[in-house]
Amino acid sequence: MERTQIYLTDKEKKAVKSIARRLGTTQSGVIRTAVDRFIDHESSRDRLELLPDWARSLEGSAGSSRLRCASRGTGSNQQRQWRILMVKRYLVDSDVIIEYLRGREQATRFIESLEGHLCVSAITVAELYSGVKGSDEDTALERFLDAFEVVPLDRVLARLGGLCRQSYQPGYGTGLADAIVAMSAKSAGAVLVTFNKRHYPMVDDLLVPYARD
Repeated sequence: MERTQIYLTDKEKKAVKSIARRLGTTQSGVIRTAVDRFIDHESSRDRLELLPDWARSLEGSAGSSRLRCASRGTGSNQQRQWRILMVKRYLVDSDVIIEYLRGREQATRFIESLEGHLCVSAITVAELYSGVKGSDEDTALERFLDAFEVVPLDRVLARLGGLCRQSYQPGYGTGLADAIVAMSAKSAGAVLVTFNKRHYPMVDDLLVPYARD
């Protein structure tokens, strides 16, 4: 890691300090995360287009060509940067992804209609790989996950997840995996997409895709 120096306005410094305090991390950590997200977004604007190709390779599905990144378009660099900052982010829980992988039509339509940046928790990645059978499924899942930003489980997030479980386990039976997924969504500034609303009383920005039969 190389040390560098940046200059912030008073407004920016106050905002960074406030975010760091809320997330339980350092101001440097907030800035690094912001830079990482910008770089990741710029280098992977076509990620969403991988989903239909992956679905075809595994299930023979026709997929959808509607997936596009919200930041596309013309305009000045400043306008493009604002679009990147304003793009909606979704962290998709394991239960929703599993429905998609099983070829459920509603899940396919829902995920492929999302306009924004798709994320998954590192916990979700582990859960998905735990169900892989054979090298073909391993390869297909690897391709599928290329469509998502994986929120890594670092020391800061591990701390937040542990404290979250400690707070919510007595009253709600919150497990450690759910606590980490919840904190992953919050740290990524993402809407949590899940069917299990009752598992996440600590998450305000939550979306249930549809009512399952």
